[in-house]
Formats: sequence, structure tokens, C-alpha cells
Amino acid sequence: MDSQNEEITPQVGSNTEEDTGDIEKIDESGDITSPFNPNLIKIDTQVLTIQHIVERLEYEEINLNTEFQRQFVWPVEKQSVLIESILLNLPIPTFYFDGQEDNRWQVVDGLQRVSTIKAFVVDKTLRLRGLEFLKDFEEKVMMIFQEIYREGLKVLTLR
Repeated sequence: MDSQNEEITPQVGSNTEEDTGDIEKIDESGDITSPFNPNLIKIDTQVLTIQHIVERLEYEEINLNTEFQRQFVWPVEKQSVLIESILLNLPIPTFYFDGQEDNRWQVVDGLQRVSTIKAFVVDKTLRLRGLEFLKDFEEKVMMIFQEIYREGLKVLTLR
């Protein structure tokens, strides 16, 4: 099964509460008191590369601290399996971003995966452990991959 990278972008229109009837209402406490209007949500499917994600992370254009996502909790072994899968060009699950603001994406789904990519490629702090196929790379960080895999990671398409 191929994964798709999707950006969820609310459509901006001239609809008002009177002409839609389904616009969500928020009370003074910030709680939603009625449903949102699904007609105002626009979903675009885009094929992204790791390079595109990495560049957005480097320029802090992806918000990893959203209120609706749990904090980054994956253990090193699970992070390592994701990086190994990427290096082996295996499909990984879909990322969903709220791209309402072009210059600042919110992670809707995929925070653990995006945070892992950041830790390995951008921060260079993740040391790989528990690899199944690339055992020679155990305890290595991204700096070791600069010449071997960096170019491949840049153009690797996320499906």
C-alpha cells in the first residue's frame, strides 16, 4: 500500500455563519460548542521528498509543538527502525500537515515520524540502535551518512 503525503488546508471563502449553518462555534472558554463545516476543509495530496521535510524543519517551518498532539515519546529503537526503513526506501505511513499558513505547517498526523527525521537528519543527535538489516550502522549518527546516504535521503520520495 502506497502512502500519500497530504496537506490539510481549510479553504478561505466568503461563507458566513448565516449562509452555512454548520460553522463551529466556540464559547468563551475556548471549547467547541457546535460542529465545524466540512465543506470549508480542502485536502491536497502532494508527493514530498525527505529533503523538503528537512528543509522545512531546518527553517523551523514545521510546528512540532501543537496542542492536539502528544509529545515526542518514541524510544530510540523505534526511531531507528523508521530511519532504517527510510534508508532502505521502504514505504512509511502518510504525513498530514495543516498548511493553512504556507510558511508554517502544523503536524496533524506524523509527529513521531517527523520528530525522528529531525533528530537524525537535522539535529544529528539520534544514534541508531536495534537495526534489523543495516547492522553496520548501529550507534551511528547522521554525520556518518553525509557522503553515503545524504544525497539519497534528499531525493527520497515519501509515498
